Amino acid sequence: MSDTTNFASAVASVNIFDHIKHMLKTTIPAIVITFIFFYILSTFHSVDIGTSETISTMKQTLLEGMTIHWITILPPLLVIGLAIYRYPVIPTFVAGILLSMVIALFIQDTTLTEWFAAIQSGPSFSFEFEQVNSMLNKGGLQPMMWSISLILIAFALGGLLQKVGIIDALLNGMKKGIKTRSRAITSTMLSSLGINLVTGEQYLSILIPGQSFEKLYDDLKLSRKDLSRSLEDAGTLINPLIPWGVSGAFLSSTLGVSVVDYLPYAIFLYISPLITLLFVLLSKKVN
Repeated sequence: MSDTTNFASAVASVNIFDHIKHMLKTTIPAIVITFIFFYILSTFHSVDIGTSETISTMKQTLLEGMTIHWITILPPLLVIGLAIYRYPVIPTFVAGILLSMVIALFIQDTTLTEWFAAIQSGPSFSFEFEQVNSMLNKGGLQPMMWSISLILIAFALGGLLQKVGIIDALLNGMKKGIKTRSRAITSTMLSSLGINLVTGEQYLSILIPGQSFEKLYDDLKLSRKDLSRSLEDAGTLINPLIPWGVSGAFLSSTLGVSVVDYLPYAIFLYISPLITLLFVLLSKKVN
C-alpha cells in the first residue's frame, strides 16, 4: 500500500509483488539486525514507575471517552486483506475509509458532520488528560497541507534543476564507464542519494535516476528488479535521514525530535541500503 513502493516499481516497470519479493532479500536481514540492536539497547534502559502510571491513566481515559471494541479493528484488517488478495490500491483505501465511517457513526456515536470535519481538519477531542488529546487530535487534510506544500516546492526545485540540465549532466557523467552490475547498482544508489540531498524529495530521487538508468540496465542485460530495489534503498529509506527532506521534516515535526537526534536510532534506514551494497561489492547476486 506504500506510495513509494508502488512508485519505484512503476518507474522501473516491475510488477509490484516481484519488487517486494526482491526487496525482502535485503530487507529481512536489515530488520533482524535492527531488532537485535533495539533488544540490546533495551537492556540498558528500564521503564520507571511514573511512565507506567502515565500509560495506565491514558488507557483509562480512552476507555471512558470512547468505545473500544473489537469491531473497530475491522478497517485495517479489511485493507490488509484486500492488499493480500492484490486488489488495486485506490479501491482498497476507499473500502477502508467507508468501513471506518460506518463504524464511527454506529459504534463511536459520531455524526456525519463530525466525521466530515475530522476528515477535513482532524478530530477534536477534549479529554482532561492533555497527553491523550495531543495523541488523538492529529490528521486531517488541512493540517497536512504544510507537508504537501513542501512536496510541491521540492518538485519545483527538482524540476528546475532537471530542466536546466544540471541533474542530467551529472547522471550522464556518472553513467560513463559503467560496464558491470555492481557499478550500475552502486551508481543508481549514489544518484538517488545525491538527488535526495539536493532536492529533499524522495519521489524525485526515485523518478529521475529510474528514468536515467533504465536503458543502461537493459543494455547490460540486468534485471529491472535490481533497479527498483536500488531506487527504494537510496530513495525511500534515506529521505527520513535528511533534515530538509520531506519525510525528515514531517517526522521531526510530528515526533518533536530533530532528525539529528533520532538519526543514531534509525539504523534500519541505512542498514538496508548498506546490506544491498555489501552484496553487490561481494558480487553476490541476490535474486
